[in-house]
Amino acid sequence: MLHRKNAKVDYVLSRARRIVLTLGGFRTSLTYVTFQIVVIAHLERFGEDALSLVDP
Repeated sequence: MLHRKNAKVDYVLSRARRIVLTLGGFRTSLTYVTFQIVVIAHLERFGEDALSLVDP
C-alpha cells in the first residue's frame, strides 16, 4: 500500500513538472519548488521509505 502511495506521489510530481515545463516562467517554477518542498516535508512523516522516491 505504501508503494502505491509512492507511485501516486511520483505521478503528481511528474505531472506538476510537466505543467511547469509547459507554462514556463519564474513564477511557475517558484510555485513548483514550493509545492515540492511541501510534498517532501509531508513524506518525511512516513519515514525514509517514502523519501526514497524523491532522492533515489
